[in-house]
Amino acid sequence: MTTPPDTPHNSHDALVRTIFGLPQHAASELRAVLPAALLAQLDLDSLTRVEASFVDEALRSSAADLLYRVLLRDGRLALVYLLIEHQSTFDPRMPLRLLGYLTRIWERHAREHPEDPKLPPIVPIVIHHGPRPWPGSRRFGEALLARLPGFDIRDSRDPADGVIRSDVLPLDFGFIVDDLALLQDPELLGRGRDTIAKLTWLALRNGRASARFFELMVDAIRSLEADLRGPEAVPALAALASYVCRWIDAPISAVERTIAESLPPASRSDFMNMIDQWIEKGRLAGLQKGRVEGRTEGRTEGELAARRESLLAILESRFGTVDAIWRERIATATSGQLASWIRRGAVTNSLDAVFAE
Repeated sequence: MTTPPDTPHNSHDALVRTIFGLPQHAASELRAVLPAALLAQLDLDSLTRVEASFVDEALRSSAADLLYRVLLRDGRLALVYLLIEHQSTFDPRMPLRLLGYLTRIWERHAREHPEDPKLPPIVPIVIHHGPRPWPGSRRFGEALLARLPGFDIRDSRDPADGVIRSDVLPLDFGFIVDDLALLQDPELLGRGRDTIAKLTWLALRNGRASARFFELMVDAIRSLEADLRGPEAVPALAALASYVCRWIDAPISAVERTIAESLPPASRSDFMNMIDQWIEKGRLAGLQKGRVEGRTEGRTEGELAARRESLLAILESRFGTVDAIWRERIATATSGQLASWIRRGAVTNSLDAVFAE
């Protein structure tokens, strides 16, 4: 198992890659979210990670991409692509982003298998652990729908509102959202039999949101203590300890000691030795700085979310429903842009004037 890099902004990325980068834990995620009919066709014992990255450099601090190859039970090859999305604010362009990843995967497959004229199926999965449930579309076609005044193709739109139907679009696909914000902690702890995956889901859901995060994780480790066995348990727990330290006001030594006391006696020494080795090698250095930067980042994200909500409230009260094109601009705007639009929204007479450059 790889150890997580000591980069505050990549704490989610490191945890996800460390845990779900292993096939047995990735299989637990698949069992938790895939439809039963699809699961019945997959041979999860054949799950193999493909070493590849399809996330743009600009997104590297907010997304961890994992690609797996799995055989169907009849022997055919399938690709399961797990995109781990952990931004706390909604990105309305996720369908477009996924389309880029899928295209790159298929292009790579075509290069590596020039004798095969067909493309393998891919199942995109987004694990979302923002503070609020995923608010947007889970289909690419729905992201393309737009009102086009005066546009008239027979049978291509609903005459009532001028919306182009998704069934006549040249391309459409759906993706699965594992929305941790919709699940309570007992539901996460009741998912399947993979103790490490359960603790990881719990950590992702509560890291930034719960004042009792450390106590919650320790209680969960104690309750699952009997199942924390095997060679992968210790490095996974070390990764979780590192993640916990990013979000609480406690030194790594205190976290190490408290978690160790919650573990089976046979695992305590190995766990503490691994933490000590990581500290010696600098992999857990600067955790106090990481906590400060992480909390600052969290506050900044919270302030941006509050400004977006304020702007939308002003615009809706003055101009009615705000179309998706404007909502997309708001969702990706900087703090300065939002402040300017809020001021304009209070005095201008049209949405175009609010967003004028």
